Amino acid sequence: MPMRLGTPLPSWEGATMWLNAEGFNPASLKNGPVLVHFWAVSCT
Repeated sequence: MPMRLGTPLPSWEGATMWLNAEGFNPASLKNGPVLVHFWAVSCT
């Protein structure tokens, strides 16, 4: 699903694991730039 600049983040409810960080609330990131990098490994 492509996202455009300024689009609100989708809900992160249900996230059960964070790498190199503790869980956090996206609302706490509201006053600065944020890079969210989604990736997947797949052979298909």
